[in-house]
Amino acid sequence: MRETRWAHPPLTKAEEDVLIARAVRGEAGAMAEMHARYRGLIVAESRASYLRNAALAADAENIGVLAFIEALHDYDPKHGAPFAGFVKGRVHHALYTEFRRERRLWERTSHPEQTADGRDAWEHCGGTENPTECADLRLLVRGLLRNVMHRLTEREKEILSLHYFRDLTLRRIAVLLGTSASAVSKSKANLLRKLRAGAGVAYV
Repeated sequence: MRETRWAHPPLTKAEEDVLIARAVRGEAGAMAEMHARYRGLIVAESRASYLRNAALAADAENIGVLAFIEALHDYDPKHGAPFAGFVKGRVHHALYTEFRRERRLWERTSHPEQTADGRDAWEHCGGTENPTECADLRLLVRGLLRNVMHRLTEREKEILSLHYFRDLTLRRIAVLLGTSASAVSKSKANLLRKLRAGAGVAYV
């Protein structure tokens, strides 16, 4: 049966906290209702653009459901924060952690300059609103890439991949990494400075 967005009326925090407690105690009806209320969030996160071409895409929703169940058990209503924000962060974190694990495996088993289907990833970089920045990155193909990647921090490598390979905005990356958009922007500026220096391009 097709679910509708308004299948369940909205709850106050106190009402939802009671429902969560019932679900954690093992009440099947309460668990089913909580899952129905948050299934849309789980599905949306499991279909995020950075997961579309990942090997774990087929299992992403199951990973999200497991994270949701763990969040129910770990949630402490006494902290005052609503469950919605808490569970969204947990589902984000679980999916992105698996994405990073899968990506590290791919990096160990694939050519570092090619996508899974054998294409040159750096020739197809995108996701930037500034064409000059994209041109800067295209200077780094093949041998040059190997010479500069060791200069980047792990965070800078994450931002490089998510922004230029996966077409994620800086705001979206900030959510995934659990930081602010300004911090991501600063890391992006640092990584571009290092890449330009490695390419022998003057940085102004």
